[in-house]
Amino acid sequence: VEVQHLLNPMLRQHLGMAADQSGVLVTNVIWGNSAHKILQKGDVIIAMGASPSKKKKIANNGTIPYGDSHRVDFLIDVTLFQCGEKLHLSVLREKKVLDVTLTLLPQFDLVPLAQHDILPPYFVYCGMVFQLLSLDYITNVFASGGGQAPKSLLVLFENSNPSEERQEVILLAQVLTHSVNTGYDELLNSVITHINGKKLASLHQLVQEIETSTAEEIELKTADDVMMILPGPNSALAKEARAKIAARYRVTADRSND
Repeated sequence: VEVQHLLNPMLRQHLGMAADQSGVLVTNVIWGNSAHKILQKGDVIIAMGASPSKKKKIANNGTIPYGDSHRVDFLIDVTLFQCGEKLHLSVLREKKVLDVTLTLLPQFDLVPLAQHDILPPYFVYCGMVFQLLSLDYITNVFASGGGQAPKSLLVLFENSNPSEERQEVILLAQVLTHSVNTGYDELLNSVITHINGKKLASLHQLVQEIETSTAEEIELKTADDVMMILPGPNSALAKEARAKIAARYRVTADRSND
């Protein structure tokens, strides 16, 4: 979640908080993470703990007691829990105190952090290699450990959260040259956002939309509203391109196992 401190007394009064209540205001519940569908934007988290009897009161500056005489941000305390454990919260919602329980899940990011022993998912169609944006991609593809990456990709990594409409960031990572994709090599590392007029949520959706299409053409659009047209999957041109590209570039699989 993303939260706002509640140091202002008029703001606390506006939210219906009693004089003896303190806490933080939920400003965003990140899709796909532990609090999704449990907490709501506008909730005030007033206490949290490993059990209902061990909840710690959250101050208006977002801190909780730590040890005998110290205080830390309540989110630091959350990091001490393990995935699968329960986190018990007291929440003020519409001026009523509710007890809610979160089952802690692995962190889900729009742009995944470093992943070890996991091969990056990909899909190849008409020589267009689609891959997901990740921290590994940024640090390995661009110079200076990712420091030379386009600002638009760095912004997605640093400041963007997943949503139901956008669960992954799909890139045109490479173009295996063929007449069917002439000119598209200028669009390397572009973010693909739409297919046939539909917003893309995931790489899986991209694969599904292409494979189930009966249209003569596939229309792709980038985040910069640049259009690409490719032949439909049942066309003779697409089948010819697939065979020639696979032979020329020794492509043994048009997609990753996942």
